[in-house]
Amino acid sequence: TYDAAFEPATVDVENVRVLTTPGNAGGELRGSIEAANDTIDVIAPRLDPDGPYFESLVAAAERGVRVRILLSNAWYDEESNRAVVDRVDRLRADGRPIEARIADPTDRFEKVHAKGAVIDGGTVLLGSLNWNRHSARENREVIVELGGDDPASYYSRVFDTDWTAAAAGGADADAGVDDWRINATLAAGGLAAVGLAGFVLRRTVEFDVE
Repeated sequence: TYDAAFEPATVDVENVRVLTTPGNAGGELRGSIEAANDTIDVIAPRLDPDGPYFESLVAAAERGVRVRILLSNAWYDEESNRAVVDRVDRLRADGRPIEARIADPTDRFEKVHAKGAVIDGGTVLLGSLNWNRHSARENREVIVELGGDDPASYYSRVFDTDWTAAAAGGADADAGVDDWRINATLAAGGLAAVGLAGFVLRRTVEFDVE
């Protein structure tokens, strides 16, 4: 066990959609990005700098949506994630409202493993889908889309804490955020999402096995 900055919470959800691959998860995720009007906050282990999901985020920034991307510092993601950050830095220098950071959990935890987004302060997308072509086309994955102010507020607070810590190179003394708390908060939020996903699937989805 370990201390968590945010405990799992029970929140009021206005609507829930379960997205899957094979199926609609990849297209629906990109569709949600393309429909964003104001803000997109993304946390992911990695993003392909030439992939469709990153291109959708760039296109959102091109039309004025504020985009923030938080990526893992795992050694096997270092090259591709650094390429994303470098490209985002160039876009930001040209006036696009987009920013990318790499988490630096240097103490108790190793890497970012959460995959999700908060869009326009009212939609949360969480699940197992890695934001790349292979995961969407070749794997069996699930995304739970949660609509409503309560889930968005919860995950926005978690994201903002991790985002601030990343800016400080793993710790923010003024905010009292220890570097290990990056993954602690992610784990707390991720466990809540997994629990809710299981609850939703158990209640609404049936599988026929021959």
